[in-house]
Amino acid sequence: MSLREISCGRQPSAKYLAGQAIQLAIEMGLHAPKEAEHTPDDLLVMSATFWGVYTLNIKPS
Repeated sequence: MSLREISCGRQPSAKYLAGQAIQLAIEMGLHAPKEAEHTPDDLLVMSATFWGVYTLNIKPS
């Protein structure tokens, strides 16, 4: 949704949505997954998701 808001020129809304996404990612523990609790594939997906959201959070700044 943040990308859509950026493409429509709605920077404040994009920044808000990106902020919400990074907060959710952190609450879900995507920034520091416990290796013993996840498969290697899960860890890759979690890492890619976190860094994608992180990039969105920085981009609208």
